[in-house]
Amino acid sequence: MTRKYAQSTSVPIHRSQTEINKLLYNWGAEGAQWTDNWSADPPMVTLKFIWKWTDKKGMTHPLAARFDLVCDMDGIVEDSTLSNGDISESRMEKNIDQWKRTAHRLLLVWLKASFNAVDAGMIDAAQVFMPFLETVDGKILGKYVAENLGHIPAITAQKLLTDGG
Repeated sequence: MTRKYAQSTSVPIHRSQTEINKLLYNWGAEGAQWTDNWSADPPMVTLKFIWKWTDKKGMTHPLAARFDLVCDMDGIVEDSTLSNGDISESRMEKNIDQWKRTAHRLLLVWLKASFNAVDAGMIDAAQVFMPFLETVDGKILGKYVAENLGHIPAITAQKLLTDGG
């Protein structure tokens, strides 16, 4: 089995959150909020941040991005199950703690890569963060679009290759 990045990281959660907060601050975010929601099904950690985006006309718009780090409880339960079928509470706690550390490290790396791509002019920040924008009614734009993909007209590969779509 291929080992996944940060799968066994020992970096404490607070250190990753501090690094993410610093990264967001340095990039110009106006604020960040962390929320642990272990009563959700499945449990998750949420990061929200607000930044001002300037469009091509020079107009500034406050945008809120939300990242829901969703816990893979099925995998954690599986990894916490003993050979006799019982679930080890100590393994469960250890696996959840490891998941939290890993999820935070992965988010940090993803954000760093995204900000570097924006800074290099490869992509606009609004394009990078569009899937994570939170609407006024609390929905995540990318999740809403994903749930409604069947209603979006298909663009064939041939059309994209011939006239740019």
